[in-house]
Amino acid sequence: EMCIRDSYDGINNANVLLDNIDKAEFPEDKEYIRQRIKGETKFLRAYYHFLLVQGWYEVPIRTETVTDIATSSKAATPHAEALDWIIQEMEDCIDMVDDKEYDKSPSHVKKTIVEGILARVCLWRAGYPSEGGQPFYEKAAKYAKAVYDSKKHKLYQNDIYAIWKMMASDQYDPEYNESMWEAEFIGTRDDGKYTDCLLYTSPSPRDLSTSRM
Repeated sequence: EMCIRDSYDGINNANVLLDNIDKAEFPEDKEYIRQRIKGETKFLRAYYHFLLVQGWYEVPIRTETVTDIATSSKAATPHAEALDWIIQEMEDCIDMVDDKEYDKSPSHVKKTIVEGILARVCLWRAGYPSEGGQPFYEKAAKYAKAVYDSKKHKLYQNDIYAIWKMMASDQYDPEYNESMWEAEFIGTRDDGKYTDCLLYTSPSPRDLSTSRM
């Protein structure tokens, strides 16, 4: 129940932002930031829907802000149709998000994160229960290979426990970037800077190794 509530909270927050971001003023030379924010937000909205589809098979796809709970009831979207929408949404984000700063903020959605998660969604669409078959296996391989070919991420070659130690001390790994995407929990509840957010699974090149076969 908490996962459903948190996911739909994230989806509604994304819809609110997408409804209003074009009203915000950006300096002309910073317009690219608006595009990046849109891309990250659309991706997160699709990703939260993917979590729901994985856990509950058929759920409503929500692309509009809920303003009245009394009229918010909506029928579930068929499983395969929902996955196709998720894939299309994520594909639309590939060229909207950042593809440069990979060693400074792994909580931000970057191009390789979109491609890596797309590989995962396409594998889900290819097999049981939606049985999309070969076209989606090919898509999964394409996106996994795109991450590999980017050379932005490598398997950590030293003490594997050092990765977890760095995460626990709010440090990033600028050399390997094996942990591609992280839910950051920065600060403490005592200092008032603690950030809380919906957990997600951080992809790694290890996750993609079988997809690029």
